[in-house]
Amino acid sequence: MLMHRRSGFTWVELAVIVCVLALLMAMLLPAVQQSRSGGSRRNICNNNLYNLGLAVTNYVSFKGEYPGYLEPLPTDRDREVGDGRASRVTWLVPLLPYIERTDIYDLYRSGDYLMPGARAEWDPRRVYLPILICPSAVVDGQSKAIRPPCNYIVNTGRADVYASAGDDDHAPYPNDWRANGVFLNHYRDGVALPADAPLVSISQDFITAHDGTSLTVMLSERIDAATYSFPPGQALDAEANLGFVWWPSASAQPPFAPPRPSQRINGPNDVMPINNARPTSNHPTGVNAAFCDGHTRFISQDIDYGVWCLLMTPHGTEANTPGEVELAPPGPANNYQYLRAEPLDEASIQ
Repeated sequence: MLMHRRSGFTWVELAVIVCVLALLMAMLLPAVQQSRSGGSRRNICNNNLYNLGLAVTNYVSFKGEYPGYLEPLPTDRDREVGDGRASRVTWLVPLLPYIERTDIYDLYRSGDYLMPGARAEWDPRRVYLPILICPSAVVDGQSKAIRPPCNYIVNTGRADVYASAGDDDHAPYPNDWRANGVFLNHYRDGVALPADAPLVSISQDFITAHDGTSLTVMLSERIDAATYSFPPGQALDAEANLGFVWWPSASAQPPFAPPRPSQRINGPNDVMPINNARPTSNHPTGVNAAFCDGHTRFISQDIDYGVWCLLMTPHGTEANTPGEVELAPPGPANNYQYLRAEPLDEASIQ
């Protein structure tokens, strides 16, 4: 009698295989969806930065210089409002006409919202702008309604010093040097920037003539959003909220690192606000950044800190400590020699 060998699967075996495949799909699908969603959020953030960078470029083409991270904005009500609130605005306010929000800018210029009896809906400082929000960042609902957040920050060079701190042998000096960054303090408050201190501005031609617009970072992002419309009263706190800064590194040789872990990209939070003036994001491994020529790219959080300093300085060979009259000398605990002598290798930009 011939015996026939069974081929194929039984119904029970087939059911087991289907169940195993379904289980694997259930395990993999959330990871795939999260990956797609994360990529989409990063792309939206990158697009926001691109459009903001384009607005800055158009502003600079028209005005001839970059805005300050703090700007004076004269209003029609300046003679009637004595506390100066209307004339102290962030870098974003002068850009409003360049992101198609001239309506908000006109409200700022009118000053009507500061007058006694002004209605809340006249207050331009409370307008929420989606272009200023990274979808990967967490935005508190209350701050969204009261103090509209901004997840994008500007390159402010070195941390500012008080321009009034000059000694008797020197005239007051600028808060920061032109070679150190792009967005500098333009608001004279009589303390951090008195009337007799030099007001420093930077033009596109200056950057082009030195380190180049494609190698000078303009904007980046931060998770813990500050507000674009209510800058802190102290100039140093305003810089810590609105910008990112660089510090001389902890050594004179690569690999370079900042003096404190919090000062590098995606570094941990520090108790001192100015030590948190660095790009951060919820995107895996790095942050989005826009450059002065208008292009955007993703910057790794593991980029060598010396390279990051070179990207922030529009004229690295003249990078200097704010408040110093002469160029601060290179030493064993800083990277000034590297900044002043090392050409930037584009391959080192991660």
